[in-house]
Amino acid sequence: MDGLAHPSLVPLATVVAAAERRPLQEALRQAQGNCQEAARRVGVSRASFYRKLQRYRLLEAASCAPDAPGGPSWPARRSAPCSTV
Repeated sequence: MDGLAHPSLVPLATVVAAAERRPLQEALRQAQGNCQEAARRVGVSRASFYRKLQRYRLLEAASCAPDAPGGPSWPARRSAPCSTV
């Protein structure tokens, strides 16, 4: 094996990112932008959910985004204890 990806194959990281991004988007939509509820729906902690939102650049779609109306500021959210969902 030469260690190079086969030209017709999609990199695994791309496949994993797409597979993870879709449920996050759907959970946010169903929870109407409520990150705590969306995290519960996908079965991860709120802190993990925020990290995933940042990784896939979905944070701006959530009402928990730092600049969202009524959303907490990032430092306040970061210092607040995260509950496990």
